[in-house]
Amino acid sequence: MNDDGVKQRGLAYAEYLSALSPEERGRINERDRKQGEEEHKAFHEKFEAGQCWVCGDALSVFDPTNPCPHWLLKPNGFGKEHFELITRKYSLINLEHYLRWIANEEAFAKNINDFADEGSGKLVELTVRYKNLQWSFSCSASDLSGHDGGGEHSKRSHWHFQMHVDDKPFIRYNDFHSALSERDVGLLEHMRNNPGKVRKRFAGGTGMGDVLDASTLEQVVAMGRSATKDDEAKAAPVELNTIMIAEPGKTIKGRHFQSHSGRES
Repeated sequence: MNDDGVKQRGLAYAEYLSALSPEERGRINERDRKQGEEEHKAFHEKFEAGQCWVCGDALSVFDPTNPCPHWLLKPNGFGKEHFELITRKYSLINLEHYLRWIANEEAFAKNINDFADEGSGKLVELTVRYKNLQWSFSCSASDLSGHDGGGEHSKRSHWHFQMHVDDKPFIRYNDFHSALSERDVGLLEHMRNNPGKVRKRFAGGTGMGDVLDASTLEQVVAMGRSATKDDEAKAAPVELNTIMIAEPGKTIKGRHFQSHSGRES
């Protein structure tokens, strides 16, 4: 596919998003939320049965003729060289959503580190964990625009991916420059043009950035309670040891948070 065509259609999609009225944007968001919840429910049922919601195969199956996001669970036979087959068929948004769902099968939110404050200002920057697997996504403004260095594939709109198995590198960020889809380009360009005003929401794929967002933190604190058992404490997505509340009309600079995954800010 011609990269210029993808980029131009992506930019047109960004313009479309920017032109939406608040009412139209609300209707679209609600429609997408309901669709996402229905799809997540179907995914959850398949996953519990050991099947992939996307291709229908068992999660343990690796069929090189049928690339699928569940390959990132590393079934026998899947190697680093097969990753590009997945990205030719599925977009960054597709793969991020799918892996967020998988992470939340193990524990709600706490395995998804998408804190903007912990990042370096990239358009996409998050780490997702599930059991002995860890996946990281990265896309900077220069990646979105395309840049020199790294060959022709780096000049197109692209993103980077990293995967660890048992805390050992399996795929490194610089191994691939995966092409962005036109929808990826449109959404990321819209985010770049509206810094701090656009947030991606993933039905069923809630991360810690959503749980401890400024708009929800007060509710999290208010609903918090003391754990009565160690297992109950370990299962909780958030552990609050100390709470500092600013005086009315004043703010406190900084934040310290530590999740069970050991990440803190």
